[in-house]
Amino acid sequence: HAETLPGRPALDHLLTRIEFPLEWHEASEGLPAGYAMPVPSTGLTRHTSTLRRVTTALHGGPVDSPEAQQALRFDDTLRRALDSRRVLIITCDLSYLELGGQALSRHLGIDALSLDRLLIDTLRSQSQQIGADWRVVLQADRAAHDTVDWRRLGSLVQRALPAVRQQLLDNPKPLIVQHLGLLVRYGHIGLIQELRNSVLDSTMPARLLLVPGDEHQAPVLDCAALPVITPNDWTHLPKFWLENRHRAAPATDAAGSHS
Repeated sequence: HAETLPGRPALDHLLTRIEFPLEWHEASEGLPAGYAMPVPSTGLTRHTSTLRRVTTALHGGPVDSPEAQQALRFDDTLRRALDSRRVLIITCDLSYLELGGQALSRHLGIDALSLDRLLIDTLRSQSQQIGADWRVVLQADRAAHDTVDWRRLGSLVQRALPAVRQQLLDNPKPLIVQHLGLLVRYGHIGLIQELRNSVLDSTMPARLLLVPGDEHQAPVLDCAALPVITPNDWTHLPKFWLENRHRAAPATDAAGSHS
């Protein structure tokens, strides 16, 4: 019952106006043209201008406010997840999802990994090994889910998955894992639980899974509920934390320390 979406460039302007982080990408490197999340070099200007992290030494903030306390609890949850080598799902408002990944990586000093990119690269490698045309793989991805082409793509994904899983398990450093859309699209959301199970009998460091969502609903991606067993498996990234205000000393205190 919704109105038909406008074409470009009207749709570009509409996405910008509602701060929905999708940008048009022309066809390149064998990928078709279409809307996708912005790449760091071009797509973050709009969001960084509206969510500026506060410098502790120069700006004040209500550090005793409920929002600040929530941000401090989030900080504590992150640290405990790293210390206990947990798999933690972090939801973040879509409008600053990419910025949130950058802030987490910078604040915690750990690398971010795009699961979509890892899966695509592995699929491309597997298709080369079996002599499959990558253009055919891309066409299969656009096919209806009840077609032979889609089932063949599913077989290729199944073939690539062990290598993806092994890279996630073998990386010796904690990771922020972003862009889980293809994992859900291809029906392998169970990989998240496999990672969680691996923590119990291995030395795998923490894996922080960043997905779009709000603080009032358990993690859902493309209508699929992500596996959450206990409340400790999931937290939400507060905007107040992203702006760094919970670590900002009140301006009056800073001025008084120089008197």
